[in-house]
Amino acid sequence: MIARPVWPPSRRSRLALAVVMVAFAALFDVVIALTIATTSQNWLPDFKVYFAAGERLAAGRSLYLPEQLAGPFHAICEGCYLYPPPFAQLIAPLTGVPLGLAATAGFLLILAVSWYSVWLATGIGGAPRTLERAAWSFVAVSYFLPPINAAFNGNVGTVLGLLVVLVALGGAVSGVSAALATLLKVSPGPLVLVALAAGRRSAVSVVVTLLVVTAVSFVLSPQDWLDYPTVLLNMIAGDGDIGTNVALVEVASRSGVEGVGLTAVHVAILMAGLA
Repeated sequence: MIARPVWPPSRRSRLALAVVMVAFAALFDVVIALTIATTSQNWLPDFKVYFAAGERLAAGRSLYLPEQLAGPFHAICEGCYLYPPPFAQLIAPLTGVPLGLAATAGFLLILAVSWYSVWLATGIGGAPRTLERAAWSFVAVSYFLPPINAAFNGNVGTVLGLLVVLVALGGAVSGVSAALATLLKVSPGPLVLVALAAGRRSAVSVVVTLLVVTAVSFVLSPQDWLDYPTVLLNMIAGDGDIGTNVALVEVASRSGVEGVGLTAVHVAILMAGLA
């Protein structure tokens, strides 16, 4: 007699599989972390840009490179810091640490932030607080390309991902997170509208956080804030035609759409975003 497979698998089977996958991923992460700490390979290129911006700020120089202020610049701008000042201001005090050690810490922190984002999100979805949930959250981070890519590049997108999840929690946390996300990278600005509509506590916290953080940041680095609108407009006016850019406007442009047709794509995307 042939035994029929049991489905769904038992809790023990699921946990055992998750633990094995976590062990392999953790070993891989440790090897990568040690490699980052002990070699001069081009690891975490995005983190190095943030770190260099923090160094410029700590030395009293501009966050932004001359070509960013001179006119439109390409989306892939070597060494360009593209965000408002607050994030670089947060990094500036840490630039006394050797870059290799800072990059290693950044790699591990990105993994931790990614894991915590998934843990929180699954909790919002109703998953119970169990070891299995923690393990599968780590598996999701370790075997899914976006968080892996973010960790290898040292990209701030993982922090943004956590802030988006925190916005979903509601209350004052939602408002604070929406404000910080917007001050981190500007593009998450629509989250402010979400926070304003989510309730009184969320609305008050988003407004207060925006005002307080911006005011403190401006006092610390007024010239960078005065320069940032120019940098933002020059970045928007620049060329985003790179192979890895899958924004619908760029895809349409590379497909031969131009003129009125390309304008229509722009408008449609803006309307969809507002909706």
